[in-house]
Amino acid sequence: MRKKILSKNAKVYCVMLLVLLSPRIGIGVERVFFGNIHSHTSYSDGTGTPEDAYRYARHTGHLDFLAITDHNHKSAENGADDRRDGIMIATNTSLYTNNTINAAQQWTQDGAFVALYGQEYSSINSGNHTNVYDISQVIDVNNQGYRI
Repeated sequence: MRKKILSKNAKVYCVMLLVLLSPRIGIGVERVFFGNIHSHTSYSDGTGTPEDAYRYARHTGHLDFLAITDHNHKSAENGADDRRDGIMIATNTSLYTNNTINAAQQWTQDGAFVALYGQEYSSINSGNHTNVYDISQVIDVNNQGYRI
């Protein structure tokens, strides 16, 4: 049995995903989906490529969905220590528009796995964070200006 502890926001997103997927699994059929709605790759302060992350989530983690939400700002690697390599979607937007989005499209398989993509829109100096999903380009905003 899997046990997950989710924040209030994570539960809301999981419920939203369930609602989006429910027409595909049939009316009156209840099903639980397991996944991660917030993960990072080496394109901000995580490790591996989007391809690596989706492959691991599907084949090793046996998840139903994974959302890659790399940081959108240039300070993403502050404090990243040994993961600091300067490769970020904030400085090379094609990593997001070409690699992340394409990997999500390639790894999504109806009835088996949903590969989501987005960004962690944040301002480090004020500690604000929001995940933005299914956006076609990197959000370019001054680190001082977190306004929704």
